[in-house]
Amino acid sequence: ITALLTHSAFCGWICPLGFIQDIINSVSFFIQSRVPGLRRTVKNIKTRGARLAGVDRPLRLPKYGVLVWAVTGAAIYGVMVFRDYDPWAALLNIAEPTLGPGLIVLGITLFASLFVERSWCRYAYPLGADSGLLGKLSPVYLKREEATCKACAICTKACPMGLPVHTAT
Repeated sequence: ITALLTHSAFCGWICPLGFIQDIINSVSFFIQSRVPGLRRTVKNIKTRGARLAGVDRPLRLPKYGVLVWAVTGAAIYGVMVFRDYDPWAALLNIAEPTLGPGLIVLGITLFASLFVERSWCRYAYPLGADSGLLGKLSPVYLKREEATCKACAICTKACPMGLPVHTAT
């Protein structure tokens, strides 16, 4: 219902995992601005504006497979089959002294956040896939004011999810 009514408001304003990824990504920018030579290396790895931008779109497709797996598994088995691998669940249970697959995925996600903004949300999160699909029906959407837009693409460069804002209609 949230995805349908407010599009990605949960992701942008409420999600603690997205917030932590944003903090780590900001730390990455801070560190690279202080270490000579690292800036060029990290810039080449970062998705936005980098050589790897061509693989960004195809890498976003697996989250739809994860969504199908999570929904189908829940329907067949009556439990959340995705929970053991969910970094969200691992984050909520971080005080437990177990090293499970979810904690490993959480570690990989947080490490990847040094290089790609919101890597988990972008590439594997089934709620992100759900928001992307249902969000198309949402009354809340991105709209560009054509009369005032200079098509400079500053808005697209600033978008943490790499959306082509300057071409939105």
